[in-house]
Amino acid sequence: MPFILPLDDDNPRIRLPHPWVNWTLIGLCFAVFLVQVVSPPTVEFNLIKTFGAIPRLVVGGPFESFTSIGMPAIASIVTYAFLHGDIIHLLLNMLVLWVYGDNVEDSMGHTNYLIFYAICGILAVFSQILINPSSTSPIIGASGAIAGVMGAYFVLYPKARLLVPIFIFPVYLPAYLVLSFWMLFQILAAFQADSAVAGVAWWAHIGGFVAGAVLIKFFRHKVHFDVAPHELPKGIEINSFSRDRNPKRARSRQDES
Repeated sequence: MPFILPLDDDNPRIRLPHPWVNWTLIGLCFAVFLVQVVSPPTVEFNLIKTFGAIPRLVVGGPFESFTSIGMPAIASIVTYAFLHGDIIHLLLNMLVLWVYGDNVEDSMGHTNYLIFYAICGILAVFSQILINPSSTSPIIGASGAIAGVMGAYFVLYPKARLLVPIFIFPVYLPAYLVLSFWMLFQILAAFQADSAVAGVAWWAHIGGFVAGAVLIKFFRHKVHFDVAPHELPKGIEINSFSRDRNPKRARSRQDES
């Protein structure tokens, strides 16, 4: 379903010239994947088994279950989000985080965004663990935490326009439509026992999205610009920042005087 994959959006940042936390998270995921790539297969396997979230170990008790290096298994509910299965898994996740994450960080600030991202990732992995707590297969990938960012974006900017590919043609669609189809796809896949895509933590996606949509009201700034730029009256402008790091003039909501 390529039309649920965002390539860009028309939603400028209002408060932050640089979404440092979002960029750092993306950089860390690439750095960890580079370590995976250059490691021998046995070492990479051990990395995934050690830092991936294995449900059976996680539910075994925070002070009773440990990984092969002596790390408490409960710590893997954070570390799992920096590992990825292959380059496609990584690139797709990072593209989505790049598109949605800067605006969500802009809505709450650097520190709140880091806390928000971590909480969404934790709630997402527990959503998957609850479905199969006896599983010994490690859960890896930033998808659950990113789903939380998507849930926040859905609440904050439902009318922002996302650039998505329809067949070979990129077109702009409203965020609420793209994200609604994405969520519907996750739910259908989660309930489809013989899903063609095996090994995907569908419930982590669902749990992360719901967590982000609920938690955003506790993290965002009290004053929030929730009208898409193209909906604003002509002539109303404020300073904003684009993804290319250069200030630009963009329209945002202000009360008419």
